[in-house]
Amino acid sequence: MSSFIVTPETIDNIVTFLWDHKSDNIDNYPIFHIMKKCPYKTPDELANALLKMNIKAYEERYGEKVAPREIVYTPFRTSPEQALKLMNYLLYQAAEGDVPNDPLYKFLERAAEATKNYIIENLPAYQHAEWDIIDWEKVDREREKHKQEQRHKHRPEVMV
Repeated sequence: MSSFIVTPETIDNIVTFLWDHKSDNIDNYPIFHIMKKCPYKTPDELANALLKMNIKAYEERYGEKVAPREIVYTPFRTSPEQALKLMNYLLYQAAEGDVPNDPLYKFLERAAEATKNYIIENLPAYQHAEWDIIDWEKVDREREKHKQEQRHKHRPEVMV
């Protein structure tokens, strides 16, 4: 496995997406719930903390120091799907040494999971799926049919 220091644009995309979901809105509840626990007061703080986490993982991977860097956060809006991909990319790049035990890494993992849930819950197929099986009689008929098929499968053939 190799490790790279991601671009500022990658971090800006992630932070903008997450920060945009800090407001209480039923449509973004999974992400809002995670962002309520965000320990950073500004997008700049979060962006620079993510960069430092990435650099720490790089240094642990290669055993060499990287000159300190800072991000001048620039809002960059992106789709939930792109934000998720970038979160997973950053998580992969930061999965070195003790970094996966870092609270910020854990926070980003939870944010990626919440974003994945957000994406899935907004898919038309998911929204049109049944919340519960309503036709219990149909379910019972299908179960009975399946049982009969299983019995028939295991019944030895009789030669006449």
